[in-house]
Order: sequence, then C-alpha cells, then structure tokens
Amino acid sequence: MPFQFSPAIRIKNLKLHKAGGLIALLSGYIMGLSAIWMHHVLLPDVFGSRYVVLVMMSIAMCITFLLAFWHIINGNVQSHRKWMIRAVAITLAAVTPLFVETFIFLFFGQFENIFAVIIPFLNDYDRLVGIAINLTIIEYIFLNEKFKQKSQERLMMLEE
Repeated sequence: MPFQFSPAIRIKNLKLHKAGGLIALLSGYIMGLSAIWMHHVLLPDVFGSRYVVLVMMSIAMCITFLLAFWHIINGNVQSHRKWMIRAVAITLAAVTPLFVETFIFLFFGQFENIFAVIIPFLNDYDRLVGIAINLTIIEYIFLNEKFKQKSQERLMMLEE
C-alpha cells in the first residue's frame, strides 16, 4: 500500500499503480467485511457498542474506498488521491488505539481513578477514537496543502 502513494512509481509505471490500487481496493473491502464476519463467528452473542463501532468502521472503510474508486473512474485524480488517503487512515485506525493506550498508560497509569474510567471507554470506542485521530491529522495536512497552494498562487500573481 505505501507504494501507491509514491509519485515516482505512479508516473513511471502507471500499470503497476493501477494493479496495486485494485489490490488495495479489494483488500479494503475484504478487510472491512471480514471483520464483521469474524465477529459473528468468534463472538456470536456479543452485540454491544464495540460491535456497533466495528460495523461503523467497516462501512466507513468500504465507502471511502468506493469513493476513491468512483473519483478515479470519473478522472478526478485529486479527489481520488484524497479519498484513498482517507480510506487508508480509516483502515489504520484499528492500530491507532495501541498508541493511544500506551500514551494513556504512561501518563495516567498511576492515577487509578482516571485510568479506571478511561480504559473501559477506550475498549468500547477505540476504533472511533482512532478514526477521529487519523482523519483529523489527514484533514489538517490537506488544509495546509491548500493554504500553501493558495499562497504560491498569490505570489505568482504578484510577480506578474
């Protein structure tokens, strides 16, 4: 997946980029849908908030990959790029809670009362927290790109 974001590979070998993109798209769908299936197989009687968050994350993964695919079919490369980055951010949100839990343990582990409140909440909503963190970072980067682009356009207009 990381090679999909390399401009050098995209420019030099478009067929490889397209094949890798198709694999990433199919993998995203399989991953999102298999997570729900695995929950039903491994924990068939558990349908609490953790399950609802899992379904929400799986749906978000499928929708963002679908939007990225739809934009590239319509020739909108910039929107495709942004939606692929969002899709990967949502997919990686399953791992983000590991870093959040480490941070919480390091800074709040000695405060048993706070720790006792935070950990059960994080256990139920960790994927949503991961999605929020990852998408916040991504959208911040997109805003900075947009700001830099507008600044460069203004400078070019002033130079003319």
